[in-house]
Amino acid sequence: EARRLASIRPAGRLDPPLTLALDEAALICPVPLDSWTADMGGRGITIHIAAQSRAQLRQRWGPNGAAAILNNAGTLLVYGGTRDPEDLMAWSTLSGDRTEPNLTVRVPVLSPAQVSQLPERTVLVIKRSMPAAVGVVRMAWRRPDVRRAARANPMLPAQPQVEAAAP
Repeated sequence: EARRLASIRPAGRLDPPLTLALDEAALICPVPLDSWTADMGGRGITIHIAAQSRAQLRQRWGPNGAAAILNNAGTLLVYGGTRDPEDLMAWSTLSGDRTEPNLTVRVPVLSPAQVSQLPERTVLVIKRSMPAAVGVVRMAWRRPDVRRAARANPMLPAQPQVEAAAP
């Protein structure tokens, strides 16, 4: 429906744009994401896809579909913890090489082991046209803009509501 609506708009784009946030996409989303990722960006439709592994993408969309989804992604965020050697080698390869001073060899920016052992809330960012970067993810409720919005609107919770577990 979003594609159809975009097609009847001037310039073929939705205005305002649409964002689809698909958590656990391979488990909940039996749609042709491999085709959508190639097509929707130009129509004003942004798709955020979260998956646990490349294997999940391959299982749902096959090897070519998984490759299309990953290649069409403008940005990949890779969290530590994976133990799949192929995934680790893929992320390490995408991180590129660096030249070590006084050495004549090139070494990976991040080895597969380093990708696997990223600390909690640390993320490897792989974005087109930019070197790989490592960053720290902040909880949204700790951001100053979110705190200001919560103070301005008492209906919004200032921080997550956590229920105490029974003893």
